[in-house]
Amino acid sequence: MGKKKGAKKNAQEEHVDPAAEAPEQPAVGKQPKKKKDADLDDLCAALMAATSKNEGMQKDGPAKLNKKEKEAKKKQLIEQKREEEKRAREVPELLQKLLAQYQQRAMSPYLKEPKMEKEIEEKSGPGFVAAMAGMQGWRSDQEDAHILLPAKDLKGRSVFAVFDGHSGKTVADFAAANFMRLWEEALAKPAPTRESLVDEEVGQDWDDEQRRLYSTFLTLDAQARENDLADGTTAVVVVVDPAQKAVYCANAGDSRAMMVAGGKVVDLSDDHKPTNPIEQKRIEDAGGFVREDRVDGNLAVSRGFGDFMLKTSPELPAYKQKVSPAPEVRKIPLTKDVEYIFVGCDGIWDCLSNEKTAEIVSERLKTESHAKVATSIMDGIVSPRPGMAGSDNMTIVLASFTDEFRASI
Repeated sequence: MGKKKGAKKNAQEEHVDPAAEAPEQPAVGKQPKKKKDADLDDLCAALMAATSKNEGMQKDGPAKLNKKEKEAKKKQLIEQKREEEKRAREVPELLQKLLAQYQQRAMSPYLKEPKMEKEIEEKSGPGFVAAMAGMQGWRSDQEDAHILLPAKDLKGRSVFAVFDGHSGKTVADFAAANFMRLWEEALAKPAPTRESLVDEEVGQDWDDEQRRLYSTFLTLDAQARENDLADGTTAVVVVVDPAQKAVYCANAGDSRAMMVAGGKVVDLSDDHKPTNPIEQKRIEDAGGFVREDRVDGNLAVSRGFGDFMLKTSPELPAYKQKVSPAPEVRKIPLTKDVEYIFVGCDGIWDCLSNEKTAEIVSERLKTESHAKVATSIMDGIVSPRPGMAGSDNMTIVLASFTDEFRASI
């Protein structure tokens, strides 16, 4: 359902110098408008034309007309009514386009120079050696959040997660701060039944832990709404459960997780993009549309927490909204050849495939610490200029299974 993992090229292959294809500079005094300015002017002109035509369509006052004139007047009024209805449909769409253009300009998402300083967190226990690395990069703010929680013993659950915020980081921070509380509350009571969850994507073969993860995602999203949080975030959460001899991954959005076992890549999640057939159908069924690979021409992911301006159909349950908080939840058996788990925001996956990432990590872990491996990956894919693959926030969670853990499986 997600995008093909091997389809992305390495970011360095995609970095093209725009100066190489720069158009000839215009003569002094003939500076053309930038494309964005021209687009805004066109939208404003179209909007003014649409509204002025509506306002100008006034019905004539009463007059004595003969039969022929009455028939002609009737046809004129019918055509006028049709034109009014057409304009009424056009105005909201033009307003939405105009708002999107102004929002893109107002956000000023990039800095003049990338912030290359790294936030590092390292934790270890009997079952894992783990680290998180985050970098703001070219973005004007660091909007990612994470969970790095290896278990304190070989029997406990470990949790590794990345939340990639957009249009702000309040929802990402809220998710990172509250997920464990809600998950533990879910573990303390009977698991919801499949029938109670209703969503047809909840598998017949899902176990209690999968259904608890699913319900935790929906509860977290509901609480974010109750707290009037305005922005949004993707969410990918990996739970390692030795008691179940399984790795669980709950994903909503285009952050991604993978595992390497026996030298082979195991995909723990797929990306949720608006152009995926299942995603697009849900969006359209909820009254939305996909334009330029975005939900309603606005958001580039189709699942996640927050984004409540795209969850506005009160008659629909959460999982049927244009942007759904409902996760796909996978269960992967634990085997004695498990090596490590790698979780990253889309700033990583814009540049590297799962396979290329595994190749880099597997080689560097032989001689480097987990934090060093993560930071060197970021340094290697950051773009030379903004607006390209490699100019987003970057967050990596890397956790290796210990020999002691493998022996306990």
